Amino acid sequence: PMTSTDIGTVFEIAESIWGPDYYESPEVFLQRLEWWPAGCWMYEDKGYLISHPSQYRCPPKLNSFVKYHYTDCYHIHDICLLQEAQGQGIADNILNKFWDWPVVTLVAANETATYWSSKGFQPKKQLDYGQYMVKRYDHNN
Repeated sequence: PMTSTDIGTVFEIAESIWGPDYYESPEVFLQRLEWWPAGCWMYEDKGYLISHPSQYRCPPKLNSFVKYHYTDCYHIHDICLLQEAQGQGIADNILNKFWDWPVVTLVAANETATYWSSKGFQPKKQLDYGQYMVKRYDHNN
């Protein structure tokens, strides 16, 4: 699990991966953690996951706080892994956490849409900071 003392490391990892084009303040990361701690995980000092329930028709804006009166999907806000943690199946293990949600969303930034398509996510719409993508789980099979 992630704690508030991890936010500095989260911010450093995000800055090293995303750079200034996808800037989010430490306060945004902290707000997500405080709102939905069950969706926030550290992977040693090599990466993190921030995720939370969301509204399907309202993808979160970059560098903004979220507040929902209802939720109807699960949103992967950020999976950020330093190069030494990539290729170890961490993202696949993360995706397995969400199988009980009927709809999972994310925004694919920095040319990652092809990777997410290979994991079953379909493009929904282009946002100013990436491709909004959706994966639907069929729980009837």
